[in-house]
Amino acid sequence: MFDVRNGNVVRPQEGTPYGEKIFVLKPGQRLPFHFHWNKTEDIISRCGGTLMIQLYNSKDDESMDETSSGYVYIDGVQTRFSAGQVFEIPHGQSLTIVPRLYHRFWAKEGGAVLVGGEISTISVPKTDNRFGGNARRFVPIEEDVPPTYLLNIDYKPLHEVA
Repeated sequence: MFDVRNGNVVRPQEGTPYGEKIFVLKPGQRLPFHFHWNKTEDIISRCGGTLMIQLYNSKDDESMDETSSGYVYIDGVQTRFSAGQVFEIPHGQSLTIVPRLYHRFWAKEGGAVLVGGEISTISVPKTDNRFGGNARRFVPIEEDVPPTYLLNIDYKPLHEVA
């Protein structure tokens, strides 16, 4: 996952008022189920393999609702989904994920490496992710040397940089 750009949630009027990411997934490589409390995002199939997206509504207690149906937008067209439905997204097409909608996506088994993207409202990964089950965004790592490359959440906010 590569952050191409991302605005500042504290001062959204300054700079870029949205976020953009590029991701690369090997066939069968899956992100865990999660939702965002605030972020709306378009998940876009760019090239290579086939993008698969599975959806569930969330309940008031933030658990996954395995029975209710809902609506999403595919390239701006409202589309009904059933609990757990999997969408196959062709290249150039996008599916809009709204807040509190559980989702996971992956590159279809048996296909090629997938290049996809995300255009979203400003992304705040430290505070706007709710993972389903026992999933976590990052597994704990015991650091034995300083990191060579930082993740987006590892950078200090600009107001803290001297």
